[in-house]
Amino acid sequence: MDLLEFISQSELIIFDLDGVILDSNGAKLEIMREVLRPHDVAAADQFIEEFKANFGRSRREHFLSFYEIYLRHTTGFEAFFERAAARYAEVLRERYLSVPLPAPCPISW
Repeated sequence: MDLLEFISQSELIIFDLDGVILDSNGAKLEIMREVLRPHDVAAADQFIEEFKANFGRSRREHFLSFYEIYLRHTTGFEAFFERAAARYAEVLRERYLSVPLPAPCPISW
């Protein structure tokens, strides 16, 4: 069951978006990889392990790490961040309703 199906069958929804109710971490990893790969496939694939281990950091910190450490750029971050973060947010918004619920779903009525 995905989120959209769950919502359509529910009268009350409580959102806790840290991977407890929604299994969103996998989707976020794939979306981040998709957004960063056009810049450098190998760097994006390496960065994903860092991203996975540090979900508590801000998006800006994640993108800065990718830009400075994995792409080894020292200037132009703000323009990169604006485009990459906007694309990440756009794709995340498009796909969030199809994020799978954890199995078994911890919610019972």
